[in-house]
Formats: sequence, structure tokens, C-alpha cells
Amino acid sequence: MKTIYKIIITILTIAIVFSYNYAYASMADFTDEQADKITKQNQEEWKKEQEDRINKSSNNYLKSLSVENYEITPEFDKQTINYEIKKKITEDYITIIAETDDEKSSVSGTGKVTLNLGENNLRIDVEAENGTVRTYFIKLNCENENAKLVNTDSTIEEDVSAEDYLKEYNKIQKQNLYKKIAIILGIIIVLAIVIVIVRKTKKHGMVGKHG
Repeated sequence: MKTIYKIIITILTIAIVFSYNYAYASMADFTDEQADKITKQNQEEWKKEQEDRINKSSNNYLKSLSVENYEITPEFDKQTINYEIKKKITEDYITIIAETDDEKSSVSGTGKVTLNLGENNLRIDVEAENGTVRTYFIKLNCENENAKLVNTDSTIEEDVSAEDYLKEYNKIQKQNLYKKIAIILGIIIVLAIVIVIVRKTKKHGMVGKHG
């Protein structure tokens, strides 16, 4: 019986060591090769983007900004990004009208905009030809009880750096390692139970024959 336990412990130790060595080797390979490759790729993409921007317009200003049937304060100036509507708004939407200062730039956040009940901070984004963005804001209060609750905030996705990618990769590798260890442990436990049952069966069989 002691021999069986020794065999099981030996197999378990070998399995765990093998799993850790395999996972460590995978992470080391990624750190040395893949991380450098991703970093180099990001640098090349950044360099290409900078070269592309050199000959493109950086004008991300608005030429005009207004709200249909409402007055914004202060008076529009392309250098000013924060505005406010002081008049009471009883509708559940407003219509924002904007014109870019450069025909090569684009604008978003205009047209019919659904409002939240209460305070709203609306944003109008102007993207220049070279990709740079300037944001104008309009603050207002909506008192229409039928106003829909919507999220008017927008988020900007950031590129994942090689360092962040590496951390995420290592995290996934560790999770996979734990899963593998759990599977190996499960297999070993099942095998141990089977071995014990078989030995007991044989032992009882031999006792029966002698009897």
C-alpha cells in the first residue's frame, strides 16, 4: 500500500514540475520574442502614422456651431470649446448644427440629439484630416419628463501597448496552467482510486480462494 502512495506522489510531483516548466518556457519565449516583435510593430505603425500626418491638415476647428431654436452662450468662437444653453428646454431632443472650418475634416455629435431628463453634457467631435480630434461641449438642462435616458458620453479606445499585452498574456497563461494542473490532479486521483480498488479486489479474491 505504501508503495502505491509513493508512486502516486512521485507522478504528482513530476506532473506539477512539468506543467510549471512548460508554462514558464512559454512565457519566456513570449517575453523574449513576441514582446519585442509587438513593440517593433507598434513603433513602425506609429512612425507610419506620423509620416502620413505630415502632409495632412491638422485643422480640427468648427466654423460655426448652433442649436436650432435655442441660443448658446458664450457667443461661438472656434477657440472656445465649452458652451451652455440657459433657456429652459421642455423638449426631449435638440438639433445641433455645426460646420467644420476645414472641408477635409469631419464632425460627429450633430443633428437630432436625444436628451436625458435633467443635466446633459453633449459633445461635438471634430476630426481633422490627420486624425487629431477637438471636442466642443454644450451643457443644458432638460425638463421634459418623457425624455429618454440615454448615455451621451463617448469613449475613446486606446491602443494596447506591448507591456499591457504581455501582462494579459501572462495572466491567461497562468489561468491555463492552473486548469492543466487541476486536470492532471483529477486524473491522478482517479487512477489512484482505481488502483486501490483493483488491489483490494485482488486481495479479497485471494483471501476467498485460500478460504
